[in-house]
Amino acid sequence: MTKGALALYMKIMREFYVKYDSFDLDEKSITSKMRGQTLALTPSVIRDLYGMPKVSNSSFPFKGIRTTSKTQMSNLFIGPIGPKWIVNS
Repeated sequence: MTKGALALYMKIMREFYVKYDSFDLDEKSITSKMRGQTLALTPSVIRDLYGMPKVSNSSFPFKGIRTTSKTQMSNLFIGPIGPKWIVNS
């Protein structure tokens, strides 16, 4: 992967997590609304991307844990004072 491609990938991933809309423990999915589209990240999407086998009894996410707030996710990925990059919405 080239340096430019990696930078673009990181920008898109940051945007996905900053704009995440919901986290569904039952579906084990994260949904994000970005650039006019709704995107869902699920175990099957990750499995397909990396060519991984399906695991019948996954232990993630762990039942009984509280979900992370949008503010906590935003602070984790871009910091509490705001992004150092600009996302075109």
